[in-house]
This record gives sequence, structure tokens and C-alpha cells, in this order.
Amino acid sequence: MSGTLEKGIGIAIMLFILSMISERVVTWIKIYFGKQGRRLWFLFNNDKKNLREVNSKEDEKSMEVRVLGLNICISIFIAIGANANFFAIFKASDPFMAVGWENQQWDFSLNGLGFVFYTLIGCALTGLFISLGSKFWHDMLDLLFYTKNLREKLSQKQTYEASSTDELDEYLALDGSELAQLAVDQNGSYLKVKFPNINFLTDSVAIIDSQRKNVVAIYLIDSNVTNLPAHVPVKLPSGKVHQVETEIITDVGIGKPSAGLDGSVAKKSAPGYQGSACCVATDASGFTYLVTNCHVLTEGDLKSPQDETGNEDVLYNQKDTGDWSFGSMDKRGDFALVKLKNPDQFINANEPQSYGGRLKKITTADHFKEVNIAGRVTTGKGYIIENVKNDVGIMYNYGNSLKFNEAILVGNISDRKKCRPASEQGDSGGAVYDNDQNLIGIITGLIEGKFSIVIPLHQFVSDNTLNIY
Repeated sequence: MSGTLEKGIGIAIMLFILSMISERVVTWIKIYFGKQGRRLWFLFNNDKKNLREVNSKEDEKSMEVRVLGLNICISIFIAIGANANFFAIFKASDPFMAVGWENQQWDFSLNGLGFVFYTLIGCALTGLFISLGSKFWHDMLDLLFYTKNLREKLSQKQTYEASSTDELDEYLALDGSELAQLAVDQNGSYLKVKFPNINFLTDSVAIIDSQRKNVVAIYLIDSNVTNLPAHVPVKLPSGKVHQVETEIITDVGIGKPSAGLDGSVAKKSAPGYQGSACCVATDASGFTYLVTNCHVLTEGDLKSPQDETGNEDVLYNQKDTGDWSFGSMDKRGDFALVKLKNPDQFINANEPQSYGGRLKKITTADHFKEVNIAGRVTTGKGYIIENVKNDVGIMYNYGNSLKFNEAILVGNISDRKKCRPASEQGDSGGAVYDNDQNLIGIITGLIEGKFSIVIPLHQFVSDNTLNIY
């Protein structure tokens, strides 16, 4: 049931996207050919001047039929163009992998005509589904997501503890992630006071009996788990109290910068303090930059110079490459921009990873997924462990610390109780991206022995009107 529902959601998302494309094309055709002097035989009779010249209910009905026909035709053409064969989509374990022309081989011999016919019929069927419209598929997605949430709730004992239909409706209206967030909001401050060894806690997911389950993850600075609760209460507006499971993760210390002596980005005036580069970006004025951590260029000090950097020379692999033009260290992150002196030469010589402007925001749905680590010291795989708001920070030089609005914890394996950092000293400023080459964030520090700290890039890119190479 679970696999069928997940596949149904995937198919509905795909058809929703394709239906939006179809609607845009149909709208353009209606607007363009609806003007006087422009003709499209499918839409207009010879005696009509334009689309708006509808003089009777009969004309209106006739036009509706022709627009519907146009919508169906365009939808089928889009399905064929995307090779969205409904039969193949339905059979595939991942519906999105069944779309596209990659590795598609056509055989127009007598033996292969059956496959051609099968593909065309499948695409035509997809086109008919697309023609139902984006509103239909949006409503269908709402229904499927509600069904998914309802299925999860029906398997929980707390669903059957409601004493009235109002309490049941209230509980069913909240999904597991919302209950976990409420549990953190209602219990977080109390737990931190009662248990001073709590480093931070957050709403999260855990794998329990091979199923993803929403929990409150409690991260401790030591291994003392005495009296820590296995569940925390959530009080709903009706007064009904529900319980949310906790997961305890021990020995999670304070984050530290991960710049060291083996990196490749450094100020010319301080070549011994080195880090990594995340990506290449351009701004609205056409200037090209390397993106790295600000602390790599402040030599580990907590400073936020903004535009007052002194435009110091910056080395990349010991070569004078650019000028430090911007640096920011605050709750939004730890970022620096190095303006490249010769962008084309740099790109040709170093062949940086190309992301095509694609950025990914991490949610609980991405927990335990594989990602790629690209630092000066480390090039390999890691796993998203947690996405923490306002509670994870780094201690810089002289004991100065900074907590970030959002931090992603990444481990070398997907078990957060047993994992180690996915990066090493010298990787600060490096990149983390998913298997579809969507850039996720910048490696900024380490929680020693446990996690790499990665700061998301999407807000920094938006605030500074950057386009990622």
C-alpha cells in the first residue's frame, strides 16, 4: 500500500507539471490567434474574425468544443515530446525515471512496430490525463497527501483514544511533522533547563521498524541519558494530550570551523590558513566570484566586514586568483565572495562543478538521503542527518560563537547515532550537492566526531542576486 501510494503521488506530481506546461501553450495559442487577421483552422471558422467574436450560445458551445480539442491535441504532443508513456510510467518503480528519450531505441521493422504503437498509445493516454488540467491534479495531490497522512494516523494507537469527533478531527488535521514541531515548541525550553547537557533538540524523523517516523531528536553534549524522556507530550487546543517519541543522540559537542592547513583558498597575506571553494557565481553586474567561507579569510576570527574587506588578494592553489570583495558572518551564515581577476581563465584551468543555477532546500523528507561532498581534502559521499533551525552554531577564535538560522548536519553514514563527519579539516568553504547536481550548501564546520555542519546557500544567493555557475 505504501509503495502504491508513493507512486501515485509521484505520477500526480508529474501530470501536474505537464498540465501546467500544456495550459501555458494553449493560453498562448488562444491569445495569439485570437487577434483579428490571424487564423488557426482548428479554432476558427472562416466567417469569424477573431476569438472574441462569439455572437450566440451556439457559437460559444462550438468554441468550447474546439478549445477542448486544442487542449487535448497539445497535451498529447507534450506527452509525446517528453516520451511520457503512461504504461511505462505506471510500471516503473520511480515514475520520473520512465520519462524522456535517453537510451530510447526505435525499431520500425515489422517486429518493432508493436513497440512503436505501444509507445504512441501510452503517450496519447498520458496526454488525455494531462488535458484534465492543473487544477484537477492539484486537487488530486491534496487528496493523496491527505490519504497518506490519514493512513499513518490510522496505524497509531492515539487515533483511537479520541473521546469526541472534534478531538479526532483535530488530531487528523495535523501531520506527524506538525506534531513533532509542536512538541519542540511546547517542551524545548523546559527540557533544556531540566537537562543542561542538551546541546539542541529539533523535530526530525527516525527509521523505526523500517518506517520513517516523526520524532523529537535530542542531541546531548555528553553520554548521560539519565531520566531523559522516551516521549514528550503535545497539548492540542482542545486540551487533548498526545505523545511524540524522542530519539537521543549522545556526544554531540560544539561546532568548530573546519579550515586547516591542507586547503586551497587563502588570503595572500595569510597563506597558512586555508580552506576550500564552494562554487562560482555571477552577480547582476556581470562580475564573477568564488564563493567560500568568510572565516577562511578572517583566519578563524568572528568578523563580518561586509564590503569593507580591503580587497585583499586571494590565492587559489597558491596562485593569485582574485580579490576579497565581500564577507559576512552572522546568523544567516558564514560567506565570502572573491572577485575573480580572470574568470574565463580560472574556469578553463580548474573546471569547477557546474550546477546551472540549481539550488535545493532541505526538508525532513531529505533526511538520510545520500549527498556529495566536494572539499579540498574530502571528495566523496555523505548523508543528510538533520536540518536544524536556530540551534546549531560554531565557536570561532577566542571563544566567540555564532548560531545560524539554519544548519544541515551531514554524516558519513545514515545512522546519526554512529556516524562521523563527512568532511575533514581544510574542507571549509567546500560544496555539498545531491545526485542530481543541485547545490545544497557550503561546508562550514565540524561537530567533532559526529557531524559536518553545512549552511544552506539559497538565502545568501537570493539576498545578493547571484547566479550559480
